[in-house]
Order: sequence, then C-alpha cells, then structure tokens
Amino acid sequence: MKCQSQFIEMFGTIKSPSSLCDVLTVGDAVERGIIAKPMDGNHGSKHPTADEYVASGIPFLLANNITEGGVDLKHCSFITKERASRLDKGFAHNGDVLLTHKGTVGRTAILKCPDYDFVMLTPQVTYYRPLKGLSAEYLKAFFESQSFQEEIMSIASSGATRAYIGITEQRKLHLLIPDSKRQNDFVSFVQRADKSKFAGLKSQFIEMFGNPMVEEQKYPLMKLGDCCVINPKRPKIALSDKDPVSFVPMPSVSEEGYLQDVSDAEYDSVKKGFTYFENGDVLFAKITPCMENGKGAIAHDLTNGIGMGSTEFHVLRPLKGRSNSYWLLTLTRLPEFRDRAAHNMSGTGGQQRVRADFLDNFMIGLPPIDKQIELENICRVSDKSKYLN
Repeated sequence: MKCQSQFIEMFGTIKSPSSLCDVLTVGDAVERGIIAKPMDGNHGSKHPTADEYVASGIPFLLANNITEGGVDLKHCSFITKERASRLDKGFAHNGDVLLTHKGTVGRTAILKCPDYDFVMLTPQVTYYRPLKGLSAEYLKAFFESQSFQEEIMSIASSGATRAYIGITEQRKLHLLIPDSKRQNDFVSFVQRADKSKFAGLKSQFIEMFGNPMVEEQKYPLMKLGDCCVINPKRPKIALSDKDPVSFVPMPSVSEEGYLQDVSDAEYDSVKKGFTYFENGDVLFAKITPCMENGKGAIAHDLTNGIGMGSTEFHVLRPLKGRSNSYWLLTLTRLPEFRDRAAHNMSGTGGQQRVRADFLDNFMIGLPPIDKQIELENICRVSDKSKYLN
C-alpha cells in the first residue's frame, strides 16, 4: 500500500486504533448502514459455464482481473445481458470496492467502468458498497493496509491449494472508520503521492538521500536557500520589446512535473507583472490548490533562454557545483514536502500561498553533486518524453 506510514499515523491499526476512529466489524457496519451487505458472485448452479462466455457483453470478473492498477477489462470474460439477468446476485456497480477472497486473498480495487451499468462477479470476488459517511477511496486504502491484510489472512482458511474466506467469515473482519474529513484528508494525500510515475522517483529519492522530513539526515544540514537561489532577481536583458520569450501560465505546468503547451509572447507584453526565470530553473506553484496538487517543473527549451510566467510561481535556481535541477524538483514534489509547505501558508480561503521564507529556511541534508546527478540520470530514463533532454 502506498503511504502506509501516513495511514498508520492518521488512523492507527486494528489492534491499536486511533482514538478518532470507530472500530467496527463488517457485520456491525452493515447494521449501522455504513456499508451495504457484502455480496459475492456465488451463483451456484446458475454459474456461467465455459461455453456461455462471449466476445463482448457484460464483464464477468475473476480474481485475476482485480489488479494493482484497478479492474482489468481487457483480459476478462463476458456474458450476454440475457444470461446475466438469470443470475441472482453478484451485480457490482461503479463505485463499489472489490475484494478478492479466494486464491490471492485481499486484492482490492474500486470498480470504475463507465461503459457498463454493472458487472458480474465470480465467487472469488466480494463487493463492498459504501453508504453513509464512508469513502470508497478510503475503504480501498484500508483494505490495502498492512493491519487489514494481516487480519484477513489470519481468518482465511487454507484449502488444498488456495486460501479462502467466505462471506460469513468476512462479517467478522474489522474496519477502522474515521470521520469523513479525515478520510478525505488521507485520500487527498494519497492522490498527491500518486501523480504519474512520481511514486517511483519518491522512493528513489528517499533511498538515495534519506527522508528529508526527519531530523537526522544522511548528509550535512543546510538551509534550502543556501543550496539554491530562491526567486532570483531579473538581470539586464539584451532583448528588444519585439523579441519572443516563452510565456508559462499556471496551466502550462502539469501536476506530473513537466511543462506543457508553452507558447511565445513578445517581451514587451510580458516584461511587467510576471515572474522571470531561465533554462534550468525549477518552478514551484505556491498557491492553493496548485501547490498541494504537485504543480512544478524544470524550465527548459525557453525561447531566447527566457521565460515569463505566473506570479504564483516561486523560482528555485540551482547553484553550480552545489545543487541540481532534478534534485530540487524531486525534493519539492515530495508529498511530504508539499504537506509541510501547506502548513506554512499565509492568506485566507482560496488565496493561501507558500511564503518564500519557508523555502529559504527549510533545512535539508545536501548530498554531493555527483549523487544529485545520479538522480538526474534516473529521472531522464524514467520518462524521456517529459523531462528535458
């Protein structure tokens, strides 16, 4: 599970829950109307036979169609709508949380199949339908938690070849139910941590340099403002007013860490009222919710080497021999870094911004430049289409 430590920090475990969580069995949650009665696809004698599968129709999901990436419809079986109408249960709908309970026990996904009103389930899969005050995204995250996985495996019986936990036994499983706000806070945290391929780069960063949020660092501590230049001043520019420069509004900086759809503008039209930056500078969106959503990128291929952009960017310029653009970008895209920045905003409502002094005074273990360049090489290989060449 991604963000396992964050889950434990916020909610605890089944054996040691947070005081802010209710601990209920699945059966209790059904009685309280928090979830619908879980159902699987145990169709008995009505179960489709091999010769009843068709090339297209209603998806009939097996356990191996529930994957880490979600529900795999490309490799599932199908039955006709008429055949599905003769089955008496196992009708899962979009938004249901699926849980495998036979064979590979404990695999989970949220059903998101907008092309279908419903899908049918094999006896290997149970659906859980969140009702009052329960988020499907949170429930899926809970099912993925180490605490739940340990419990479901401790209850599951092992047959001749495969583990199994039936519906009756599933009612004995425990759920941690925090209030809706805390559920949503955690889901937002996970979403920020799961932008594009960044989860892998996050792991690589921490493996190479350690967790930048802990007091004991792998490398000597320095203020970030001593590792790079925060919001460098604009120098005198040898451009005429009609010369083109790159113009980068906020929508041109993606939540996945790269520039997109950048256009040119005459220097005279953008030289006042916008943020100045150069090739190799790192852009950091300072305003909510862009900051929390991970907007940031390395400026590259700028027309005449110059970019003008939104005033809602902070600019971090690496210092030669001391810091590297990719190290700065990866650091400032870490969900933990963004979470810390979110607690250091000023302003009210939707106009909250990260102050420049937060970046300037943030303490970080500064690795040797050759180690930072190793990270750069990993970043380049990870997604050649999105990182500068």
